[in-house]
Amino acid sequence: MKKSPPCPECPYKLGLVETFENPCLQCGLDDYITFEAFKNLKGYYNHKHANDKPKDS
Repeated sequence: MKKSPPCPECPYKLGLVETFENPCLQCGLDDYITFEAFKNLKGYYNHKHANDKPKDS
């Protein structure tokens, strides 16, 4: 039985993770293992950039 798609919470869909190609098709085929990997990266990304200040234009 397949899991329901976690797309609304996906760091890729939220723009927090960038890839060379759209990973959505492969993610669905691999039972959302890609989502789990991106979710782990999301914590790293938020921690790494938590103190970044926006640049003044």
